[in-house]
Amino acid sequence: MNRLTKHWQSANIDWVLGFLFVAYSLFARYGYGNDDDTYRMLNTWNILITQGQYVSSRFQGYLIPEMAIGLASNLGGFLLANLTSVLLSIASLAIFYKMLSKVTTPRSRFSRFLQLPLIHFG
Repeated sequence: MNRLTKHWQSANIDWVLGFLFVAYSLFARYGYGNDDDTYRMLNTWNILITQGQYVSSRFQGYLIPEMAIGLASNLGGFLLANLTSVLLSIASLAIFYKMLSKVTTPRSRFSRFLQLPLIHFG
């Protein structure tokens, strides 16, 4: 693979991640929503701060999102909490794409990456 092809693939993924960031960020201003998981994560943060004890939001717990979203909510309300959630999601996609680049060809990598939303929402 030459440098131009490699740069083109990198530019494509940057555009996709940027588009997803902007698209999801537009919905950040609509409050916490009606997802019980968000309220459980906020409750985990509240218990940690008030009682000094970690109680996971689910059976297995999700420490990084619970702490990140809880802190963001504490500092900036639902807007910062939602933007933090968007950033964590985009970062996960970027890391997944990097891992995918180690085991696939450039053409199939990009097409598989674009199929992720179909798998996620399907």
